Amino acid sequence: MAKKFLTLLALFLLAAAVVSAAEPAAPAAAAPAATTETAPEESELDLHLYRVGRGFANLGTCFLEVPRCILLRNGEVPFWGAVSGAFEGVGCTGMRAFAGLIDVLFLGFDPGAVYHGSFRDFVWESSWLPPAEDRP
Repeated sequence: MAKKFLTLLALFLLAAAVVSAAEPAAPAAAAPAATTETAPEESELDLHLYRVGRGFANLGTCFLEVPRCILLRNGEVPFWGAVSGAFEGVGCTGMRAFAGLIDVLFLGFDPGAVYHGSFRDFVWESSWLPPAEDRP
């Protein structure tokens, strides 16, 4: 059991390191014409590494969607929100695991169909509590 946990922890830390090292950099304001030919290749590689790292991170943390959804929905409607949040969390877990698997299997070639405004890149970027004005 401890070996499995250590293996999963090592994979998660590796994925987090890849994600943090491969975050897309801000574009340069005035780049010379000679460097613009090589810049798209480097940024394309960084983008693919970011997406593969995102896939590993989502595969390792997809189970956190259940407590996130429970906390979010329970903050909106006590008790029944926790019940519906548990079901929503199971669905979001499957969706996040599937999105992570697609990122890893296709090596970061993302068609852009999964990640959007309400489904963030990582579980820790999603909202865990409702806005303050919606809380009871």
